[in-house]
Amino acid sequence: MKSDIVMLDSCLWIDFFRDKNFKHAARIEYLLPEKTLAVNGIILAEVLGGAKSDKEANLIREAMLALIYIEMPINIFSKAASIYGKLRKSGLTVPLADAIIGASCLEKDITLLTYDIHFKPLCEQFGLKLEILD
Repeated sequence: MKSDIVMLDSCLWIDFFRDKNFKHAARIEYLLPEKTLAVNGIILAEVLGGAKSDKEANLIREAMLALIYIEMPINIFSKAASIYGKLRKSGLTVPLADAIIGASCLEKDITLLTYDIHFKPLCEQFGLKLEILD
């Protein structure tokens, strides 16, 4: 995979689809044509879970599946379990879904764009390429 690929965390997609005027909308709109954006199954499920109707879910699904879809074979889940366990042993607990998203990005050398600080330890301890928006 190319190093300029970016995965937007579900928190950004949810806000983007809910409100085109939210403070990071312009950044996402810039990235759409300029960068190659990726999505995985966890992010897709989290975003679709927030859809207000079947019609909205179908529109969101169609838009997100136009992105690069990152498959998640067993090695990504094994890596996520290792990350999750090592962080817990060091006294940090991150949501398991975030560990899976992080492992997916690490495995494919993809930058994660988010405003969720749960990913910061994955950057500091495992080398996740991360950009945290305010």
